[in-house]
Amino acid sequence: IAGPMGDHTGLAGIFILRSASTDEAKTLIDADPAIKAGLFVSEVHPWWSEDIFKKALTPLKMYTVYLGFLKKGPNRKEGDGNTPEVQELQKAHLANINRLAETKKLVVAGPFGDHGELRGVFVFRVGSMKEAQELAATDPMIKIDRLRLELHPWNVPEGVIP
Repeated sequence: IAGPMGDHTGLAGIFILRSASTDEAKTLIDADPAIKAGLFVSEVHPWWSEDIFKKALTPLKMYTVYLGFLKKGPNRKEGDGNTPEVQELQKAHLANINRLAETKKLVVAGPFGDHGELRGVFVFRVGSMKEAQELAATDPMIKIDRLRLELHPWNVPEGVIP
C-alpha cells in the first residue's frame, strides 16, 4: 500500500511493504524513481500488524484515513517497562486498542520492531481529524504522556483497507 499524506508537514507519503527483511524493503524503496532522484528521503521501520491490506479497486479512487505515529513521550524512561505499574498500563493500552478495533474505527494498529523513537502506528477510519484525536486520547499511554501521537490525514486507494 502507498499513499500521499493530506497535510503539509514535510512527510510526503507512506509505503507499507510485505517483505522478508528490512534490507529487502530498503532495496524496493531505493528503486523508486523519486528516491533515486533525491526528491524524497526514506526511513524504513519493521512493523508488526495484522495483514489486512488488499489490492486497490479500479478505477482508482482515493479516500482519507488518519494515520498516527506513536512516539516516545517524555514520561517514558529507559528500563521502566519492567515495573508493575507500566506493565499494567501496557495491558490497559492493549485493551483500549482492542476496544477501538471493535468499533471498526481503529482499523490497523501495531508496534514498530526497531525500538526507536517511533513506537507504533494507529490507522483510524473516521470522519475527521478531530474524531481520530478524540479516540487516540482514550489510550492510557497517551493520557500519561508515555506515548505521543503524531496524526496525519493519509490518502489511500479505495479497497486497500477493508
